[in-house]
Order: sequence, then structure tokens, then C-alpha cells
Amino acid sequence: MLRKWKYRISVLKALYPFTRGVRGTFLLLVCLGAALPVCTLLQPQVYRIFVDRVIIGREAGAFAAVIGGYLGIYLLQSGLLLWKTTAASRLQNSVLFRIRHRLLCRYLGMDFEEYEQRSTGEMKMRMEDDVSRLADFGGKQTVEWAAGVLTALVSGYLILQIQWQLALFSMLIIPLTFYADHRISLQEKKLQQTNRGNDQAWNSWLLASLQGWKEIKALHLEKRQMLAFVGYAHHFAEYFSRWIHFWVLRTLILPKVRDEFLMKFSLYFLGGLLIMNNRLTIGSLLVFAMYYDTLSSAIRTVSSADAELESSKPFYNRVLAEVREPLVRKKQPPLLADGEAVIRISGVDFSYSHSPAPVIRQLSLEIHQGERLAITGPSGSGKSTLLKLIAGMLAPNKGSVAYQGTELHRISRSHLYGRVGIIRQDSTLFNLSIRDNLRLANPRADEAAMDEACEKACILDFIRSLPQGYDTVIGEKGLRLSGGQRQRLLLARLFLRKVEVMVMDEATSSIDPHSERLIHEAILGMDGSKTVIIIAHRASSVALCRRVFALA
Repeated sequence: MLRKWKYRISVLKALYPFTRGVRGTFLLLVCLGAALPVCTLLQPQVYRIFVDRVIIGREAGAFAAVIGGYLGIYLLQSGLLLWKTTAASRLQNSVLFRIRHRLLCRYLGMDFEEYEQRSTGEMKMRMEDDVSRLADFGGKQTVEWAAGVLTALVSGYLILQIQWQLALFSMLIIPLTFYADHRISLQEKKLQQTNRGNDQAWNSWLLASLQGWKEIKALHLEKRQMLAFVGYAHHFAEYFSRWIHFWVLRTLILPKVRDEFLMKFSLYFLGGLLIMNNRLTIGSLLVFAMYYDTLSSAIRTVSSADAELESSKPFYNRVLAEVREPLVRKKQPPLLADGEAVIRISGVDFSYSHSPAPVIRQLSLEIHQGERLAITGPSGSGKSTLLKLIAGMLAPNKGSVAYQGTELHRISRSHLYGRVGIIRQDSTLFNLSIRDNLRLANPRADEAAMDEACEKACILDFIRSLPQGYDTVIGEKGLRLSGGQRQRLLLARLFLRKVEVMVMDEATSSIDPHSERLIHEAILGMDGSKTVIIIAHRASSVALCRRVFALA
């Protein structure tokens, strides 16, 4: 128990920064958690008066006191429970929101290479399922657990005062309760871990299936996908049914057998013998039984909380590992123009963490302002990696990449991406209107600015031909647009940002010649001060550039 208490303290310390503004609410919960057991412990005394003085002693005047005491305790207890539920809800909502917000900031601030190593389903489940488990810590795992311990101690002391032999007999079951709950919780823990792994894979698969529905239909994979879905669902049902068996055994069956069959029968049998020998009164036995129920309920609360703490530790640890990671907020120097080159790459080596083989070796390159540069080379030569290095999406293992004399790692991302814009073959459009997609680049852009950007991208006439114009919703990833229209809309969005450097990673490789020609016209019509870097395989794209840099 001491080990679990220390673990609770460590979790509370980790959650403390997220309780700003609701720490008073937590203190209120502690006070309410201490007050409610007092109400529970007072009720048996009212029954003692009712049995010993009203029923046996025939004191009619005490009947009013019994009714008043019972109603007073009931109303007080109901009010405290309502207050406690409201306070717990406020505390949980506030803390869980802040934790999810912190995780989102953490995920959005991850390095690009870390994104590639993380599972989308795992990150989603960590933000939703794992964080939801922490809701217990504002109540069950702290306040209710501590109140349960206090109630168990007080009620145990009270039954010892009533009849110590009967009390010692009733306490024999307590260590068995903790042992049984602990053993069962270990099995629950294993099954929950297994089921979570299945859920994580299921979430990732489902997201990929919904996003890749075109390929699924084109390859006639509907039956295979349905079989995969059934497989995940089958595993979930199997693991969940095994877990629920242990949960029902721990929370319903064992307490029922222990408390209502074994203990109550034994207590009333032994209590009857003590009454027959004038060592206990009927009223005292009823009070003893009520205090024993209170003791048993408190022990169940404590034991159940300990068991759930053990089975939920992996969920807590995953969240705490994330929130303990510091958010990187570096103070960045201003951009410094040295007049020599917009971008300078000096002696760069790079290899991905999952593969020790270097992708780029000792690469040096200068790209001057207003230059149009084509980067060519066979597949696997490092073209896309080079563009990611230029855009600050990756950091070199050796050497440096500098923009206007300042190394990229010293420039804040918001500052950098205000100057450098990227269009990839798989760049994303959202299931929003054309207007909202454009305003992602510039939230303050008015219709005149959008018209100018779309005209430069050769898509304004198409937008005006739509019945709803800029208010047309384009579907998930822009599926209601053709490939060329999507790329031109992405180009218009980039024009709205007014960047100095445009990086295009095979942005025209999968579109028709007419759309490619329109995009090329848009590039040729740009301000001569703009720097354009293009990864290209087609000769028409290479012809746009004044210089070609070939990777082997």
C-alpha cells in the first residue's frame, strides 16, 4: 500500500501544474471527502437510539429526535454529494483539457522525423483514452481513497469499542480482500495492455482505410478490408470479454459472497450467541452491523482503487511521460541578411535514424535570391531529403544550412515558414470551403487578395465558375477537385503568404500537361525576387529553371 501511495503522490506532483485556477476546488473536494464519512458514521447512532430507547425503552419523546436526526443527516449528505459531484466535474474537465492541450502542443511541436516514427492511432489514443483514465485522480484515486482509509480506521475502532471479539473476527477478511483484488488486477492489467495494442492498430488501420478509400475501390479491396475490420473487432471482443470476467469477479461476485453471504451470516450468528449470553444488546448488534457495512464499503473502496491503480499504471505512465517532456520555446535572433546568398548549405551529411546509411554526404550548395533552381537525380538520391533540410523540416547530422547568414536551427519555425513556403505532391487541402483553405495561409486576407493570388495561380476563372464560388466545400483532401486544380489552389494559398522562397517537391509529377502548363505559367509570372527551388523529373519543369543541381 505504501508503494502505491508513493506512486499516487508522484502522479499528483506531475498533475499539479495543470491545476492552476482549480486548486481551491481540489481542496474543497478534500474537505467534502472528509465530511461525507462523518455523516455515514453518525447514522448508526440514530438507529441505536431508535432501537434501544424508542423500541425497547418505550421512550416516545426520543422518536422526534430520531426522525430529526435521520432527516438532517440525509439532507446534509445529499447536499454534500451534490456539491462534491459538481466540484469533481469542474476539476476533471479543467485538468483534462489542459493535459490534452499540452499533448497537442507537444505533438505539433515535434520534429518532422519524430512524426514519421509515431503512430497516428497511438497519439490519438494517448490524447483520448489514456488521458481519460486520469479523471480518477481528482476523486477515486486520491480523495475517495484517503476518505476510505480514514473511514475504515474510524469504523474499525468503533466496532472494537462495541465488541472486540466480534470485531477481530470481522477483520480477518480484510487482508484476503486486498490480496484477491491485487492478484485479479494484475490479470486485468495484462488484458488491458493487449487490448490497447489492438485498439491502437485498429485506429491507425481505420484512419488509413478511410483516407485511402480510392485505392481500396480501385484495387477491389473491399472484401479484404471488411475481413480486416472483423479481425480487429474479434480481437477486441475476445480481450474485452476476458477482461470483463475478471472485473465482474473482483467488483461484483467476490464482494457479494464475502460480505452478504459469509460475513453477515457469521456476524448475526455470533452476535446472536453474544446477545443470548448478555454480552451484547440488540441495538448494539444492529449498530455493529451498520459500522461493519461502513468498514466493508470503505475497504472495498480502498482495495478497488488500489486494484484499478495497478491495472491503469501503463495508461498513466504514457501520459505522464509526454507531459513531463518540456515544450521547447527558444529565444530566436532576428534574421540577418549577409548579402551573399539566400540559402547556404555547407558540408552537410544526413542519415535517418532508422537507417545508418547516409542519404546525403558532404553536400555544399549556394542558392541566390531570385534564382530558379532545379534539383534532379534518380529515386533514392536524396532530393526530397535535401528539400526538407532546406525547409528546416530535418536537421543535418553534420554541417549547416543557413538562411541569410543565420543557421536554420536558430530560427523559429514561425519566422522561417513566414519566409519559406513548400508545396509537395501530397500537400493537404482540408474539408473546408475554398475561402477557408486559402485563409489558412493568411487569416486576414480579403476577397481582393484572394482574387489576386488565385489569378496568379491560374485558378480564379474556375472558382468564379462554381455556383458558390469561394464558399464551395472541396471535400476531404480536396477530392472534389481535379489533381491540377488542387495543385493550383495550393499554389494560390502559397501566394497569399508572400514568401521569399518557394520549394516545390514534385508538385506537378502526377497532373496532366494542361494543368502543368498553367502552373508553369504561374511560376514564370512570379516576381523576379522570388527564389524557386523545384524537384523535377520532367524536362518541362527543368526548363523553367536557370540552373540544375544533379544528385547522384
